Order: sequence, then C-alpha cells, then structure tokens
Amino acid sequence: MLKTELNYLRSLEKFEKIKPGLDTMQSLMTALGDPQDTFSSIHIAGTNGKGSTAAFLNSVLNQTKFRVGLYTSPHLHRFNERIVANNMAISDKRLSELILVVREASKTARVTPTYFEFTTAVAFLHLAQQKVDIAIIEVGMGGDLDATNVISPFLSIITNIGLDHTKWLGETKLAIADRKAGVIKEGVPLITAEEDPNIISFLKRRCAQKNAPVFTLKEHLTTTLEKRTLSEQTFSTKGVMDDTFTIPLLGDHQIKNAATAILATNVINTKKLLQERISTTNIQKGLSLVEWPGRFDIVSRDPFILIDGAHNEQGYLALSESLDSYTLPSPDILVLGIKRDKDPKILLENIVPRFRKIIVTEAEHDPYPAARLAKLIYQPTKKVQVIPKLSLAIQQAKKDLRPKSMLLITGSLYLAGDALSIIKVNKNLPS
Repeated sequence: MLKTELNYLRSLEKFEKIKPGLDTMQSLMTALGDPQDTFSSIHIAGTNGKGSTAAFLNSVLNQTKFRVGLYTSPHLHRFNERIVANNMAISDKRLSELILVVREASKTARVTPTYFEFTTAVAFLHLAQQKVDIAIIEVGMGGDLDATNVISPFLSIITNIGLDHTKWLGETKLAIADRKAGVIKEGVPLITAEEDPNIISFLKRRCAQKNAPVFTLKEHLTTTLEKRTLSEQTFSTKGVMDDTFTIPLLGDHQIKNAATAILATNVINTKKLLQERISTTNIQKGLSLVEWPGRFDIVSRDPFILIDGAHNEQGYLALSESLDSYTLPSPDILVLGIKRDKDPKILLENIVPRFRKIIVTEAEHDPYPAARLAKLIYQPTKKVQVIPKLSLAIQQAKKDLRPKSMLLITGSLYLAGDALSIIKVNKNLPS
C-alpha cells in the first residue's frame, strides 16, 4: 500500500508547478479540521540554516516534558524523515493512511494541492494526531505564500537572507527579505541571525508594523569558539546567556545555527511562551545530542570521505570557509553534482580549484546534466570525468583517491542523501 501512495506523491512532485498562494492550503486545512491549530508552533524561514536550527531546537525541546513535532524538507534517505514526532519518524503504515485521508480531503475541498502543499497537510495531520505540544515547522520556500504559512506560531525565526529561488522570490536580497518576512505575525516575537544592517533594519521596520518584538543574534548573543576537533566543537556565549556549549555538527555556520536555537530558548523563557522553563541543562544536552547528517559530515576517516549538502551560494561559501577552518587531509577528489536550477559559480571559484580531479555526477532528483556541468568546470590543469551514475562515480573516486587524501562529495542535499545511502550500503567499495 505504501508504495502505491508514495508513487502518488512522486507523481505530484514530478508534474508539480509551483503555485504561490495560500487559498488551496487553507481550503485543504478546513476540510481536514484545521489540524495545524491543535498545537503550538515555531516557524523557521531563511535561505540557509533552517533545517539545522530546527534540528537543534527539536533536540533541545525533546529534553523537556513537552511532546515535540518536527517538519522539515527535503529528506536525505526516506520521505518519512520529514515528519517527526517525539524523535520518531512517521511510520510507513501511518504515512500510507494519511496520504489517503489527504486525498479524500482534497476531493471534498475541490482543490488540487501541489506536492509540498499535500505533504505539509500530511505533516500537520500527523502531528495533530500525535498530540504534540509544540511543532517546529520549516518553511519550504520564501515565507508569505509558503504552504506552511497557515500556522499561527508563538515564535518566528528568519535565519538569514540570501540569493536563492530568485525566479520566485525576487532578484535582490531586499525583495527576498520582503517575502520571507511574511512569516512575521502580529505580536509574535521574531529572531534572526541575519548580519546585513540593511536587512536587519528592514526586518525591524516590518516587526514594528506588526507590534512584534525582534531579537537579533548580533545584538543579543555573541559566540566565541573555544575548541574544535573533527568530531565536535565547543563555543562560549555572551549576552542573554553566558555559558559554554558543545555540538557535534561542524563549521562556523553550525555554531551560528546553534546560537540561534539558544536565543530562541531564551526568548521562550523570557516571554513565558511555554508553561515549562527550558533549563540550561536541557539546552546543553539537546545541542550535544543533535543529529543532522549530510552537513559537513565526515563519513569515513580511512579513506577520508566528507559529504556536504551545500546547495546554494551561501552554502557553497560556508563549505569553503569550513574547508579552510579545519586541519583536513589534502583535497584530492571532488565528486560534484548540483540541482538543475542552481548556479555553480561559487563552486567553480572556491571549491573546484582545490582538487586534483573532479568527477561530475547526478543525484536522482532533478539534476543539472553532468555533461553540461563538466563543460563549465573544464580547466586545462584539472582532470574532469563525467560519470552520471552516482554509485559508479563514488566507486571510481575511491579507486583514484591518493593515500591520506580527501574525497569530497557535494553540490546538493539530494546528492548528499543519495551518497550517504550508497556509502552506507556499500561499505566495502574499493579504497
């Protein structure tokens, strides 16, 4: 049964045309009995770091007595990963049942939801039926017209603003900020890790119009790196919370994402948004236990294999900075594949030149054709090989990898997920 229902979901995704607007989603929610109104929620928008910030918050809140839900996208391995209640991904059986329920509700409402609208409805229905107290909801794209924007959160977060999805959100950071600011609700506090003074000023003006308190990471919580290894990093904070925290996720950007989650807990406590106070112990333990694979993820030490789901300009720059921040084996082989609608410029300038050989490949989902991408990468001093099938690309990369050198697999979250699945299954590929 699940295979049939997932095939239906994939058919929605395959033929999906993005249709910004909330009319369909609101009608569908009404037909389902407005499940999104049965739980409190935290809404997270932004160009990068949404998922990691959500993962940090989920891990922290799961240290409390609250029942916690999490809805993120995309998934790395299985669709079920997107919808989590109390640290348990939705089961195959439940997913199959709810897909049928949402299909019937769509007929009742006389609407044809897009893939993301449909999956969001499934998520809200499951979280409601699991009786979660709090749901952490990640925006799919933008903010104002995103399918998730039918919730009434008690806290909103905009991690940052960058140039991504410009076809739909606008060609400038300010235009994109205007769309993402659509998650700001009347009287609901906003937290942001954005550092651009012009964007911060814009968000503050929008919050003033909505009588919404605004808290910037820049003004309320600074961080200092204390210790860094290839397994974890420890940092201290100053501001609304003075303490020390350790996280297993690597990179300066993950310290910022963790700090955003810490600031969120402080706002929750200060504003008494929840009945129970989130303790410092809850925060420290939650941050230390977070799991969020595929993000600067060292999946093997010998041979040294690093997988990173960087998928846009800011992500590529964060990857470049992380490569500079750690003492790593010498870069040798790069396995690269990007999504069809992405611009590889930053990759070509900041990542590709580091490696002796580049193998261009494709993820399963909507890939940029490998042969076309290889033409953009070609440099006389570089060896570029096209192997569209990812499993074969990884196999070849491991064969060619020099001793005590690095293999990096990157270009999209879809590629990262596919690569993690392949490496997990094929642990004995030649090295």
